[in-house]
Amino acid sequence: MNAPDYQAPASVNRVQSGGLFVGGVALLLAIFGAVTASEKFFHAYLFSYMWVLGLTLGSLGLLMLQHLTGGTWGIIIRRPLEAASRNIWLVLLMFIPVIFGMKYLYSGNGVEKGWLNSPKNGEGALSPFQQSYLTSSGYLIRAAIYFLIWLGLVWIFNRWSKEQDVNREDRALRRRFKMFAGPGIILYVVAMSFAAFDWVMSVSPHWASTIYGFIFVAGQAISSMSLMIADRKSTRLNSSHLGI
Repeated sequence: MNAPDYQAPASVNRVQSGGLFVGGVALLLAIFGAVTASEKFFHAYLFSYMWVLGLTLGSLGLLMLQHLTGGTWGIIIRRPLEAASRNIWLVLLMFIPVIFGMKYLYSGNGVEKGWLNSPKNGEGALSPFQQSYLTSSGYLIRAAIYFLIWLGLVWIFNRWSKEQDVNREDRALRRRFKMFAGPGIILYVVAMSFAAFDWVMSVSPHWASTIYGFIFVAGQAISSMSLMIADRKSTRLNSSHLGI
């Protein structure tokens, strides 16, 4: 069976329709929650957002790791990894509610002050470095830098993959993949680590952990690999259903 002749089974359409219905109901509930309990909503939204972000960036990380190692272990999941990484544009749009919810996320919780309204001196004051680092403008500028890094990596590896489809024996392109994958992984890890510091750890600015960011990176690798396992299992089920 050729790729253009492939038709997804009817079960896929049913799942898609059901997913759209559930998503629509969830959107209405989210709007209701944002209006009636804004603080709780934005904390829950940030938690969910980091999970969705992890699936996208974890797939990008695994994709670069596969190119770096050059093993055949990742060839079968390369296309799903590329497809998942391209959701970075959607994830970027999903970050907009986080920006609007900054005053709820970073203004404290009644027990301690957040960095948006912490006193300059005295009890509850942040360190001079924190006061200069944790600012609204700095938060937004760094977020833009993180997304530029991730968008650039996704664009490069997906574009080169299309070029490889045209000429699969291009050894120079393979070397380019491998040479850029190493620095790409470093950029991804550093950007994600600082994003975790800015977006999540700063919710409680008086608590700090140097390994906090890397915990997110490791979790993203695990979650994206789980996504690939689920994808391969569903592909096998669909293939057996079609008699392929």
